[in-house]
Amino acid sequence: MKAVVGEEALNQEDKLSLEFLEKFEKTFIAQDHYENRTIFESLDLAWSLLRIFPKELLNRIPKKVLAEYYRRERKHRASRGQQDLVPEETEA
Repeated sequence: MKAVVGEEALNQEDKLSLEFLEKFEKTFIAQDHYENRTIFESLDLAWSLLRIFPKELLNRIPKKVLAEYYRRERKHRASRGQQDLVPEETEA
């Protein structure tokens, strides 16, 4: 999309989508052959990636699920001493 219309023509939502796509492919899809990620670590990573978007844009996810998981801390990677691939944004 960026190559077709140019980065200047993209709105903020489009830029967030491109950022999500890039990080999703690099961190979630391209799991290293030797990386032994648990389902819980995969879910934590997925939520980290979804946090790229403001909560308001995640309107296909039920509000109850968003309320429980959107701001939840990742536990499984931290407990194993692994660095998070997608840093948390801090609230101002």
